[in-house]
Amino acid sequence: LPVGDQVLLRSSHCPSVGATLSSADPTTPGSDFPLLSLDRPGKWVGLFAELGSVGTLSRQYLEGDERVFLDGSRHPGIYGTGVEDLFNGGFYFDQGAVRLARHGMSYHLVTEEQEDVTAAYRLMLTDAVPFAASIQAGLESGPTSNVPMRTRTVAYHDTSPQPGLVLADLLDLSNPASIAAHAYTTDGLHQQAQLDALFEGQPPQHLVAEGRYRTAGTASFSLDA
Repeated sequence: LPVGDQVLLRSSHCPSVGATLSSADPTTPGSDFPLLSLDRPGKWVGLFAELGSVGTLSRQYLEGDERVFLDGSRHPGIYGTGVEDLFNGGFYFDQGAVRLARHGMSYHLVTEEQEDVTAAYRLMLTDAVPFAASIQAGLESGPTSNVPMRTRTVAYHDTSPQPGLVLADLLDLSNPASIAAHAYTTDGLHQQAQLDALFEGQPPQHLVAEGRYRTAGTASFSLDA
C-alpha cells in the first residue's frame, strides 16, 4: 500500500471501510504528523502506530498529543495528552508490553543504531470518532512538535459517499456583495472591527476575523434553505 493511499472495501449493506497508511523517516518538527485526512462523512475506528526516536534513546516522542479537527473546524475537537494516553496506557508504558483485545502496546525495543521504538494499537469500536463532513487527525512530534521521530501508522475508518453536512447558504458580513444578496439591513448603533485571537495549540494558531457588534437596534436578513 503506497504511503498516504487508502484501501476501501465496499458492501451493499454497509458503508465503505478502509485503512490509511502514513509514514515519515523522520518527521518534520513544527507540524503535526498526519494520521488521517478524509473529506466525507464517517467514523475513525482504529489506529496502529510504530514510533521511534532519531539519534537518541530518549522517549520524548511519546509526549506528542493527537489533535483532531472535525468538519472544517479551525480548533481541535479532540486534543490529547500524550501518545501512551491515546492508546489507553500511561507513564511511557512503564509496565512493559500489554496486549488486550481492543488496545495495547505490542513491543518496545532498542535498535542497533541506539534508537528507541514503541508500537501500539487501539480499536475504537465503542468510542469511534464520528465526523459529518471531514476529519483531519494529526500527532505532534514530541512535546511541542519539536522532536523528530520515525513513524509508521495505519488509521482504520468507515465512511459514507453521501455528505452528512451540506452548506445551504452563507451570509458574510465582511462582503458587501453577500450583504446585498441577503437583504441584510440594520438600525440602531453597530460597529465593525477586526478580531485577533490565538487558538489553543503548541505553538498557538493565530487567527484574524471581522466582527460586527451592536449595543442597540435590530437586524434582518434572508437565507436560502
